[in-house]
Amino acid sequence: MKRFIALLLLVLLVAPAAIAQEAVPPVQIPSVLSRDIPLQGRQADGGFPDNPVIPGVSSTTGLPTSNAKYLPVLCQIDNNLGALPQWGLDAADIMYELPISGAGWTRLTALFADRLPQEAGPVRSARLMHADLREEWDALLLHYGEQTTAGSNFREGIRKYGVPAKGLEMDGIGNKYKALFPRTKYHAAPHNVSAHVSELAAQVSAYEFRQRPFLFADGPAHAGPDAYRFSIVHKQNMSTASSFLYDMNRKVYVRYTAKGLYTDLLAPAAELTYANVIVQRTKLTFNNRSSNPLLPDVIGTGAADIFIGGKYIAGAWARATAQSRTVFFDQNGKELVLQPG
Repeated sequence: MKRFIALLLLVLLVAPAAIAQEAVPPVQIPSVLSRDIPLQGRQADGGFPDNPVIPGVSSTTGLPTSNAKYLPVLCQIDNNLGALPQWGLDAADIMYELPISGAGWTRLTALFADRLPQEAGPVRSARLMHADLREEWDALLLHYGEQTTAGSNFREGIRKYGVPAKGLEMDGIGNKYKALFPRTKYHAAPHNVSAHVSELAAQVSAYEFRQRPFLFADGPAHAGPDAYRFSIVHKQNMSTASSFLYDMNRKVYVRYTAKGLYTDLLAPAAELTYANVIVQRTKLTFNNRSSNPLLPDVIGTGAADIFIGGKYIAGAWARATAQSRTVFFDQNGKELVLQPG
């Protein structure tokens, strides 16, 4: 099970009744960037305290872990139709989905920590917004190429944060890491680059990564309207649209894409499910062209549309600095308690 977090401006269509009641028409959730929710726990410096690390419990999934070391890896994953099904994502703790163009195309970023897969892909290029995301986790970032347009230059952003000096960013284009980003026969180019995640991560195993856990509880009791099925549509692009159905027995959302049930290419018998789905609302702009997207307001506060346990929560998010964690809140302003997974 995974948690899926999307930093996007989306259309959410929610069916507020049980899955079997097909006649119930969908309801569109209003697209708002902010909500008037007093956020609890804010410190004098404007930030929020970190939650304590619990020995034997994963900071990213809330599941039991026996890992001796916490080593987070962010990997850029292609999300075009030619990239489906992707591979290695059954090992991801968190999946982010961010805009890659104004036409509604998106790119995934997988966060691996509990399990580091032997390979994952298809790996594609990074954008400036991905440098901002990496800073929140201070994780190893894997990608294959980058955008260098003036005003949305990933390379400038990653240097500004001092990441190359830490050795926490690896580009598969070039001689240094080329052997660990091979092309496969899984799909046609350019949707066929694979990252040898565990081998790449081993090169930074000496780095001391900081854990900042989410809050978890089995079967958290959240108030809100029923949300047993919903769809996420990006700029009316049905090729990247997803539908989610809630499985009451397993307490997870099952995802469907334009190609059907969402599965891993290397584990086709196991569907990819999500314990929590969060849509983080933030401003989307473009640097001269629609192929140069920017998310300038991921530091601050905003609205969040949250789906946990078959319920919809009209919540909020806050991030104090580039190096701070993003904290999610329920409709009462309390830090969100997530379903483990």
